[in-house]
Amino acid sequence: AKIIEVKEKKRMPPEARLALLKQIIAQMNATMTTTGNYYLPIPKAGQVTIDCSIIPVIEFANGMTVFLDLENRAHTNLKKMITNYWKNFNLVNIDTNDDIFNILKKVFTTTKTYDIIRNENPLTIGTRPRMEIMVDWLIVKPIPGQQSKSVVQGLRPIYENNVLLPKSIKNYAQKNGFMITEFSEESGIVGKPEELYSLPSIPVFPTTSAKDFSYALVSYLGLNAEKDIEIQLFDTVKDGFNLSIKADVLVNKDDRKYVIYSQSLSQQFTNALKQAGHETIFVSDGDSPKNTMGNVLSGLGIPFVYENFVFSGPEKNQAPYALKFNGTKINQDLYVVDFDMDSELRGLLQEVWSAKIARY
Repeated sequence: AKIIEVKEKKRMPPEARLALLKQIIAQMNATMTTTGNYYLPIPKAGQVTIDCSIIPVIEFANGMTVFLDLENRAHTNLKKMITNYWKNFNLVNIDTNDDIFNILKKVFTTTKTYDIIRNENPLTIGTRPRMEIMVDWLIVKPIPGQQSKSVVQGLRPIYENNVLLPKSIKNYAQKNGFMITEFSEESGIVGKPEELYSLPSIPVFPTTSAKDFSYALVSYLGLNAEKDIEIQLFDTVKDGFNLSIKADVLVNKDDRKYVIYSQSLSQQFTNALKQAGHETIFVSDGDSPKNTMGNVLSGLGIPFVYENFVFSGPEKNQAPYALKFNGTKINQDLYVVDFDMDSELRGLLQEVWSAKIARY
């Protein structure tokens, strides 16, 4: 006969459970007091003194106050007295067996301002880049007069330590108004330390003119380039007349010369340049930087692709998140975008995917 071993669910120590609850509450713009005394005046009867180390007090921004009776010690009369005199004050009984979700359910059922629900679908946070993230539980707040609910906070129980979210992902969520709390069912609050990325400032290609943009782009790609160069096409000694032409940008690549022009040239000039061993690339100030970039890269034979890129955490054995944005990928590792990439996410992309980011 098979012996089935039943693993007992590990319980979080009371202090860790309280610290976790305190952090979750603090991230909802509420306060939780676990030390000192709380005085509740009872009309015509004096006051009740509550020891916050035994019965912590949660005060929400909307004036709702909840007393947590952690060890079921409060007298039934106290509960009655509180609810009789104060409609915004409630006493909630907490058992030693209650996990963090049960405690929050009890508190939210009493206050009716929030709700805690299981989550099955990835949440979308931010726009550029767009982040998709999976969290197991959501604290939500009903929007008055609407069917929908606004998400206040996400809770992620961690079962193995390696699936903690990178700090930059949590910080990005926070910048977009969404707090994420991670915790271990055994030890309470957990989280990765802050990541310190030593990145140079983001390269920015100027969009003032097609000439400036092209020059900045090819220089950043490490090509030998010069701006506003006179190119001698004919000379008096050899040809009997002198003709030079001014190029916006001259690029040397693989022993070939490329001339970038933002003015239109007649066919004769283009032919003369070709005879003198120069390839011509035309760009226009009327074009979008994206198209200018495409023209320059195509002309120089540099591989590139414009699309919506997805960087998936699980593909790199990381927590369940993905970063998505449109951009131009040049060669293997450079992504050029038209928005200001969050600096911490830029560090993460560089570290995990070796992806470099530049913008225009």
